[in-house]
Amino acid sequence: GLRSVGARYTIELDRRHAIRAAINGARPGDTVLILGKGAETTQQFGDDFVDFDDRLVAAEELESAWS
Repeated sequence: GLRSVGARYTIELDRRHAIRAAINGARPGDTVLILGKGAETTQQFGDDFVDFDDRLVAAEELESAWS
């Protein structure tokens, strides 16, 4: 639906980079939504699972952006 309304968007395959870009691109009054994984605390790559909690990553990226 984004293309049909001429919206600008970026595809970022690395979830941490996507969260960082959203936070760094936000301006006062913006809302950043991190969607898609729910309360899962891992990411699956093939048969491998790695620790990845959106809440922790967002907190780390917010702290980095604000310091």
